[in-house]
Amino acid sequence: MELRPPRPGETSLEVLFAYSEYMRERFSMALLELPLDLFLKPLGLDWMFGSLRDLAGHIVATEDQWVGSILQGRAGPGLEAAAFPDAATLVRSWEEVRGRTREYLARADEREIARVVVAPFAGSPRLTVRQVLLHLLVHETHHRGQLTAALRMLGVAPPPSDFYDYVAEQLQ
Repeated sequence: MELRPPRPGETSLEVLFAYSEYMRERFSMALLELPLDLFLKPLGLDWMFGSLRDLAGHIVATEDQWVGSILQGRAGPGLEAAAFPDAATLVRSWEEVRGRTREYLARADEREIARVVVAPFAGSPRLTVRQVLLHLLVHETHHRGQLTAALRMLGVAPPPSDFYDYVAEQLQ
């Protein structure tokens, strides 16, 4: 699957992954600009993620689990947020995970995208690879919204993250 800018009116899986790449780069830059104490600071919320590190680390670990383990069958322990002592380590891991995702997508033809996998979660749902990829993109968008809110609570301006802004920039 080729990652490319959108054509007018298009919202394909490729376009959504290109948007995800765009946002990953912007949020990576924002995290790298933070002092370590803010990156690790407890957010004081009843979220399951206690800090920006935990929240961003969850995005990275989830992509690694879905693409690496579930779609590609890679064995081994998954990533944990505690493995990221600072933003630079997290961003490097995020790029490595996304690089493996890019490689997978580049090899994925329509037959692969239509393949059914069994997710190792409650109920063992059967999903097509397309559904898994869409879930991954929606999941990431949800947690980017939480990152945006958390950054604002810490007094840091988050990067713009609207899909509209991405499309408008790509069409210029």
